Amino acid sequence: VNTPTTWNACNIYIISPIQISVNSILTIEPGTIIKFKESVGDNSILVSNAGRIIAEGTADKPIVFTSYKDDARGGDSNGDGTATSPKRSDWGGIIVNSNTCTFKYCKFYFGGEGPAGGTNQPTLEFSYNYGIIDHCTFAHCGGETTYNGYGVVDARYSESPNMQITNSTFYDCIKPLFLNPHISVDNSNTFHNPSNVTEKNQLNGIFLTNTPNEPTTDVSWLETEVPFVLTGSFYLEDGKKLILAPGVLIKMALLPATGYNKISIKEGQSFI
Repeated sequence: VNTPTTWNACNIYIISPIQISVNSILTIEPGTIIKFKESVGDNSILVSNAGRIIAEGTADKPIVFTSYKDDARGGDSNGDGTATSPKRSDWGGIIVNSNTCTFKYCKFYFGGEGPAGGTNQPTLEFSYNYGIIDHCTFAHCGGETTYNGYGVVDARYSESPNMQITNSTFYDCIKPLFLNPHISVDNSNTFHNPSNVTEKNQLNGIFLTNTPNEPTTDVSWLETEVPFVLTGSFYLEDGKKLILAPGVLIKMALLPATGYNKISIKEGQSFI
């Protein structure tokens, strides 16, 4: 995608087993359905530093990213009746290497396939960049079970306070979120199926990795449904605050013998 392009709701877009590069503005209309064919390669969308995705659906017309085998959304696109059905990690993900990509009222199903056909790729990854995720659903997606493995939404390298994940739902995924601890998280997200409160995620938490840099703004961890799981050390810059809401739970991951994790508070910093 090298020129400004719009994907229209009147079409169903089928992504064959290949990586699509977005080097310009790709606008996706409300109600559009994008399906990805299963492969053991790289069936994903890569947004370069010159590209941008604007995927802004509505409550009545969400944008859907799903498996080619998903007959419940967009019909029997592969024409095989009930011979196949979608499963977790049928397709890769969307890798964002630019700022200001927007995903609102989007539904992501069955993502997270890795290069070897495993479950070790994020469904939505922000590499050193930031974006907006609002009123989105991530269901039946992959991730990794190791303490430092990928999350369904993975922004571990994004140190920007502008990264936003709000009003979104995660269920039947392996690891829903893996974030940089610089990113503030409010209490608006849901970590279970709204139609079945017992259907949660395999590792139901917000995982936070260590970072060599210190945040330049105050940081708020306000989510209370699931714990924040710290897999490395977190340091505050002088004069900055780490703000926790009542009921917040922080867990420290058990690291290999060579690692350690802690929250470091120095003089002039606040821990509220």
